[in-house]
Amino acid sequence: MYWHKPTLQKLRRHHKIPVRALALLAGVPQRVVYLAEIGAVVSRDEAARILHAISHLLGRPVTFHEVYINVRWADQETQPLPIARLRRMERWKQAARVQGAGEHDEQTA
Repeated sequence: MYWHKPTLQKLRRHHKIPVRALALLAGVPQRVVYLAEIGAVVSRDEAARILHAISHLLGRPVTFHEVYINVRWADQETQPLPIARLRRMERWKQAARVQGAGEHDEQTA
């Protein structure tokens, strides 16, 4: 039998809970609730706060076992950027320095 957990977003929308209300009650920024809803990685503390808040609003316990939330592992706190993204950011920084130097020359002339 295939069993699939609902996402936080499906649960919240099904019960017509506004994101702002959930974020305020959980004590986390709205962006954290949005990230949790779309499956992005959030800290275990933030996820627990969100589940506690939605449990309070629904009047029943909601656990990690029944809702899909992508929780950060302890060693996942600082992950290196993928090499392609790192190279792209270096090119952007270099371009910004070159452009900044050109603007500085125009201002002093």
